[in-house]
Amino acid sequence: MKVGDIPEVDRALKKEFKAHSAPIIELIEAQTHDPFCVLVGTILSARTKDACTAGAVRRLFAKAKGACFAPEDLERLTAKEIEKLIFPVGFYHDKARHLKELPKVLKEKFGGVLPNTVEELCELPGVGRKTANLTVAVGFDLPAICVDVHVHRICNRLGLIETKTPFDTEMALRRILPVKYWKTWNSHLVSFGQTRCAPVRPKCDGCPISSFCTVPSKCEPKGTEVTVDGRLPKSIGLTKAQIKRAAEFFSAQSSARVGVPFRSVAVVLQDDASSAEVHLAVNGAEGPTDAITQGYDPIPGEEKGVYGEVYVNCDRALKAAPKRSGWSPAKELLLYIAHGIDHLSGADDFSPKDYQAMRRRELSWISELTLDISRRGAEAQSHSKSPDPSALTTDPSVLGTRSARLGRFPKGRAHPQGAVTTP
Repeated sequence: MKVGDIPEVDRALKKEFKAHSAPIIELIEAQTHDPFCVLVGTILSARTKDACTAGAVRRLFAKAKGACFAPEDLERLTAKEIEKLIFPVGFYHDKARHLKELPKVLKEKFGGVLPNTVEELCELPGVGRKTANLTVAVGFDLPAICVDVHVHRICNRLGLIETKTPFDTEMALRRILPVKYWKTWNSHLVSFGQTRCAPVRPKCDGCPISSFCTVPSKCEPKGTEVTVDGRLPKSIGLTKAQIKRAAEFFSAQSSARVGVPFRSVAVVLQDDASSAEVHLAVNGAEGPTDAITQGYDPIPGEEKGVYGEVYVNCDRALKAAPKRSGWSPAKELLLYIAHGIDHLSGADDFSPKDYQAMRRRELSWISELTLDISRRGAEAQSHSKSPDPSALTTDPSVLGTRSARLGRFPKGRAHPQGAVTTP
């Protein structure tokens, strides 16, 4: 794609945009016409699917005392109250803290008035260039180029630019993209990225701009999209890259067993405190647990298949491993991940027979997994050999507590108050 092709490509993207639901931030602006609401919605939307963001925004904005949600409404809420309202958006602890700090910083730096420039907005807690640009473009209706993962990925796939980071992409687009496209370029590409040009398994057949795509080989299926978030203690003896490869392997094994493709799996690493928090929020149960599995149905535009999150407790793995002969924290944590992914396929452990079948299967996966786990946490394993997996399959009391499992909810992730759906 060349710069001269931008008008034709934009026309095609605009047509696709109108055929699908608008991104969540567009909906917030259309419903509120308020830049502050757009800012808050954009902060919540980072690393979170639109359906999940929509539910969080709806619950938070319901606390407004006036016609529109305002900084004063955030001031009245505690950080814990904000956390409960926005859960389960990604990084909800950090986002709640940033939102709680926002009114104070607005008063101290800008006299309580929300600024309308990218540079000034970036001085606010939790606001980076993506959030600032989107607030300026959508909230204030001023020229700004918001670059997120969709814009960065698709512009590079088309060959319009060749950049390594979203910041480089923004700077490159500022040089070559006519100003009249600045405000809508993000909306069009975000919608296109969500509904057709996904990072994995994009729908290339019938793509209206396929003739401009210069790197179709990068669009070939690459298996399950796995992400790993959270703090990983060094004493576990694994790296996040190793956990990612293990989750990909477990997903492939589980997919082959049930004949259903695994599209996306997020592994969230927790400690006892955060595990107990999520356990209480989603299942109403007290105390931490090994793993909490949360499956959700595809949102409009996503391909059919398995999507879900597996919350695993690192503290529990460190405590449980020494109690098992010939075992290690690394393998204990891998067992939790395998068990959660097994649950995502629809497997249940309600009866002893089903529980033992799941354990045999999961331990078999671990025995087949090839990971060099000696580079970290070697001291935790140097005294023993790996046990025979069959020796760990028959006694649930030896294997630890069963993981908590949450059922599927339509069009979004689960929330203690019910299903999260697009308004």
